[in-house]
Amino acid sequence: MSLDGSNVDTLISQLGYESRGFVRHNRFSVDLTPAQGNQLTDIPAFSVKIPGWDVTTVTETNVADPNFNTGGHNIRHMPYRKSWNQGLFITFYMQYGSDNRSAFNFINKWNNQIIQPQGPGDGLYDAVRNGSLRVNLGESPTQSLHWTFGECYPRVLYPIDLKPVEDFAPVLFSVQFTFRYYDVRDGEGNLVGAL
Repeated sequence: MSLDGSNVDTLISQLGYESRGFVRHNRFSVDLTPAQGNQLTDIPAFSVKIPGWDVTTVTETNVADPNFNTGGHNIRHMPYRKSWNQGLFITFYMQYGSDNRSAFNFINKWNNQIIQPQGPGDGLYDAVRNGSLRVNLGESPTQSLHWTFGECYPRVLYPIDLKPVEDFAPVLFSVQFTFRYYDVRDGEGNLVGAL
């Protein structure tokens, strides 16, 4: 089978794989909404890393097991808190041309809204409070998931690597966002999960 001119869906159908699960390539977009100014919607991204969590545990020693009389030398791990990480990490395509609405230019202007050389001032809370970011995953509005991050702003713009890896590699830039809360909803607006 030739790979020229093929996409993932074509390869999946030719190989007979089920295409409703992990085999299908992601179809997602990003909506950026700073506190002030315009909104940039439906931005294609190279990759998006959604934050996760872990369950912090405490180790208890000398726990007597009622089923065994071992003198209280057992160890037990007990969960006590769900810890969320700040892993909202998005890699965008670098766009060329004089478009003032490119993702790179938009994020740069967003940074300039929240940066205050004289230090945090009265307007900083307002500049951060209304900022949001939304990641849309799915092929249609009714069959999709939406992650909405509130009080969000771009925290780190990583260096852009122009080293050629492959002849056809796109130019990318990566941004880490900080947020205060987020929720996940399905295409009908039902809450799936929240922080």
